[in-house]
Amino acid sequence: MSNLRIVAKNEVDHPSCVLTCSVVPTLSLDNLKNPVRGRIARIPSGAAFDIKGTYGGTGIYATMVSLIRTNLEPAATWQIYGYSDVAWATQVFDTGALTAIDSTDLGTLDFGIEPLGAGIFDPFYGQKMSVAWNVASAGYSGWTRVPLLSWKITIDDTGNSSGFVDISRLWIGDHFGLTYNPSYGMKLGWKEDTQIWGTDGGSPRSDAAVPRRELSFDLEQIPEVDRAQWMDILRYCGMRRDVFVSVYPDGTGEQQRDYAGNWIIQQMPDLTTVGLGRDSTHITLREV
Repeated sequence: MSNLRIVAKNEVDHPSCVLTCSVVPTLSLDNLKNPVRGRIARIPSGAAFDIKGTYGGTGIYATMVSLIRTNLEPAATWQIYGYSDVAWATQVFDTGALTAIDSTDLGTLDFGIEPLGAGIFDPFYGQKMSVAWNVASAGYSGWTRVPLLSWKITIDDTGNSSGFVDISRLWIGDHFGLTYNPSYGMKLGWKEDTQIWGTDGGSPRSDAAVPRRELSFDLEQIPEVDRAQWMDILRYCGMRRDVFVSVYPDGTGEQQRDYAGNWIIQQMPDLTTVGLGRDSTHITLREV
């Protein structure tokens, strides 16, 4: 099992990034650059289509790509292409067709929770997410880490019963993998900001805020080789930018899903020296 991976800079949010795809005008591709959960890009067809990105001559690294909060169905596939020029002509990698959703056999399906029954706006675990990493894992060869001037994602959800594809957030970036994983005692739970009160007659009332995941863990061994990267991540993201974190990036099913996503750091952590060339810290993340 691989160690935790972090993508701190989303190249979809790059000021020079231009996205291209035919979408519903009121639900534009610009919504892919926005972490707000209610903002979506809607493509008015489930048949194969391309989302293209280019940077006007600027190069990027893309060792991770993720589609977050989608209505893709289990039969859907997606494929990622990287190019060394600005016009999608000189291809430098092709991932091949990837399964968009980890599906479950009907005999063990929790309808409305597992992928087949969940929708994009399900307030609980309806978050359908697909992630591809450039590193090789079981049944997947990955791709080469090379500078890209453009990229293309081909999505095919021909069997989508709704007749359109919704995507809330697109992540593309260069990942950082930890030398040492979080310590035992990592916590994952539901956190919500519901306010509860009672009427004069004693009836309970609340504003029923939707819960979101909160993930917290200790990193007791941060070697010197990781320290500078951690400081850069904390400076760049702070508590104001979402960051993609996956604790079990090569996991499957619920393990991969529950401990991965885009998060906001809840409190700026400090690095504490615990030995020569070794630091520790505590991280608390809230789901965006």
